[in-house]
Amino acid sequence: MKVMLGIVIGIILGVGVTLISNHLVRVSYVPDEFEYKELLSLSAIKISDDKFHCENTIIRSVGSVLGVIYRSNANGHLNRINEKCSEGVCQITYSSCKPWGNDGCGSTTLSFKVSESGKIYSSTFRCLQVP
Repeated sequence: MKVMLGIVIGIILGVGVTLISNHLVRVSYVPDEFEYKELLSLSAIKISDDKFHCENTIIRSVGSVLGVIYRSNANGHLNRINEKCSEGVCQITYSSCKPWGNDGCGSTTLSFKVSESGKIYSSTFRCLQVP
């Protein structure tokens, strides 16, 4: 009888704590994705000189950098593009690194900030290339 009472009290406490914590804890929304449609509509945006650190790109625009990233990926047999967003900053990265070694590899990254509603801030585009 005591064991059964202990289990029932444990269940009630567990459900109560879970419900209370779900209603009391409020986390501000930070998008973890972006819309490609919006990104592509900004492809003509020029990336300023102080935010552009990429080689092999003649035109310093969002579309040109995306073209380099996807063209480089198309030349291989594996998908080496990584897309991620964290705390309002999104990145699209192509890495030439092989999983089994670090010799002769590099990466090209296009990064940008997004608003809480998921809108891309066009003045925040950056291009970074690491040899």
